[in-house]
Amino acid sequence: MLAPDRSTRRVSRGFVAKIALVVVATVVVAFALYWGFVRDSTPSDQQGIRVESSFTGMPNGPAPQKFDTGEPAMTTNSSSVPADQLRVVDHSLTFTPTSAERTAGYFSTPNMQAPVTALGADFVFRPGDSSDGAVAFVISRNVTRTAPFLVSPFPMHLVLTSVNWNVSVKNGDVGSPLEVIHAESYRHPLKADGSTVYSVRVHIDGSRMTIELPDGTKKVLNDARISQWRGQFATFEVYANQGATAANGGFRKIWAESGEH
Repeated sequence: MLAPDRSTRRVSRGFVAKIALVVVATVVVAFALYWGFVRDSTPSDQQGIRVESSFTGMPNGPAPQKFDTGEPAMTTNSSSVPADQLRVVDHSLTFTPTSAERTAGYFSTPNMQAPVTALGADFVFRPGDSSDGAVAFVISRNVTRTAPFLVSPFPMHLVLTSVNWNVSVKNGDVGSPLEVIHAESYRHPLKADGSTVYSVRVHIDGSRMTIELPDGTKKVLNDARISQWRGQFATFEVYANQGATAANGGFRKIWAESGEH
């Protein structure tokens, strides 16, 4: 039997190496194209939006149906009584309940296209006989026009009264309670005179939440559920345990951002 020619073997090995290189290059290009498609087709933290509204220049009347930035807004209320429902009164988004019942009104964003990472508001507390009124900020998985209005899980449920504040999370089980992760009182109570404007800012980075409070202090919280239960809807709520007598909150300006800004 004749031994194989060495030049033939070198050519064969070179040919095989070229084929292998072409196959590897094809796989790399295909994976790159697929990864690009996946990134373009899946909402990411870089694809968020910003919404905001100011109520200071609006006449008294119904809550607006969209944000100043053009996105649709959804208003829902726990009561069917007109005075209990959110509307613009004296340059604020608020309500004026006439009974001692618990009352809540919600002003929600549309789908923010990425997890909500920041939100805030300028607000006042209207005169009242008790500190039972509050403004609240909720990030949720969805919103609906029927009770319970906000679909959990909630990575953040922040409540501010004129004397204290608390922040909670809520899992996705229907009927599950809010789980408070921090609560405390202000150094000094906020004025409930309808004219002193306070501000709150919240920024979320993974499991870290930074809250700039209306009394000028800052609180940083860490909880894995903040990151695990991220939501794409933000809601601004006015709430009162006893609406007719409470120092009810009123929003002057609200805003929310999703993704990275």
